[in-house]
Amino acid sequence: MNSTTKRSSPKSELRAESQRQRILKAARECFIEDGLHAGTIARISEAAQMSPGLIYRYFASKEEIVLALMHQQISTGNGVNLVGLPPKVVTTRICEYLRRWLAGDPDVPSATLILEMSAESTRNEAIAQQITKVDGEARTSLAAWLSDLLGKSGAALGEQEIGIRVLTLECFVEGLLIRAVREPKLDMERVEKSLDGLMATLVQPALGNAT
Repeated sequence: MNSTTKRSSPKSELRAESQRQRILKAARECFIEDGLHAGTIARISEAAQMSPGLIYRYFASKEEIVLALMHQQISTGNGVNLVGLPPKVVTTRICEYLRRWLAGDPDVPSATLILEMSAESTRNEAIAQQITKVDGEARTSLAAWLSDLLGKSGAALGEQEIGIRVLTLECFVEGLLIRAVREPKLDMERVEKSLDGLMATLVQPALGNAT
């Protein structure tokens, strides 16, 4: 680095990150309420209680805000090391996320917003690439978890079969997100039992019906 280049102080970096998170929080609220297209910089500015010019100091465009927020929302929990966890623990984590979202917890990813972003990915290549990236992280984590689980039982399966089972679980969980949006009073006891049944099938012949 050139000796004349000024370095940001830790305090200024913390403030900048705080401002970024303030903008992302406001954008999240706007996009959930208005949708991605109607959630303009002006609307985000109003929700964040800061000028559009100040927002542009931290994000070059609305698309950059969408991408940052999308990564924050979709990647939460993706890529987490699940290896060694029993199927019941994974089921409990999934159900806990849904319970918290249905209860309106702002600290968990929004199913509504994730679906909005998924739809937008069909029209925006940058968003599509980001979704592909975080999807890949989640898939790798699930495959490692399932391979380890089956391997320890002495019934290791091939990569293709592992991929089929991971896809089955992904489709089930994504279907739950859609169902939760359409059915806010979703019976979580029934959901958990459904997931338990699916997990018992996915870990065959490793654990049979055990969790």
